[in-house]
Amino acid sequence: MDAVDRKILAVLQENGRLTVTELAAHIGLSVSPCHRRLRELERSGAIRGYRAVVDAEAIGLAFEALVFVTMRQAESPPLAVAPA
Repeated sequence: MDAVDRKILAVLQENGRLTVTELAAHIGLSVSPCHRRLRELERSGAIRGYRAVVDAEAIGLAFEALVFVTMRQAESPPLAVAPA
């Protein structure tokens, strides 16, 4: 990973919705090498995904709850849970 890759990551962290053409213009590369670098960052796991950050209040979820649960040993055997 070099300075150009780090710049790609920094720009995408600010705006992950940029097109490859817009991203290339921001970092001063032509589209083809920018696209190659972007694919490699995705392939290597440096970029794990793209997400929408949802404003909870804007969708009617205006509060958060912090819940603590204490489990007591039960007489029945524990349930086996398959990994997700």
